[in-house]
Amino acid sequence: MFSSFFESLPIILAVIAIVISAKAFHLSRRKADKVRCVLSITIAALLIIAQSSWYITSVILGRVEDTTFANNLWTVFNSLTMLVLIMFPGPRVFKNEHH
Repeated sequence: MFSSFFESLPIILAVIAIVISAKAFHLSRRKADKVRCVLSITIAALLIIAQSSWYITSVILGRVEDTTFANNLWTVFNSLTMLVLIMFPGPRVFKNEHH
């Protein structure tokens, strides 16, 4: 149970990153902020595709336990990457939300 949640954590964070970046894109006025948001959305979408296809393939092939340590390192790396993307749009965009 914990392993399934742990493996899906980067995907959950990627979805959060997409939602936050999409909202930041809508609120941003500067071109540089919009580019940052598009990059965040693109990277998060690619992570969802890569992480889910990797996990599905490994389950189908029955190799989930073969590289547990390496898989856990990638999961931690992907989760941290998504946390950075969640913060990437920056508070500057959301600070102007009420104007």
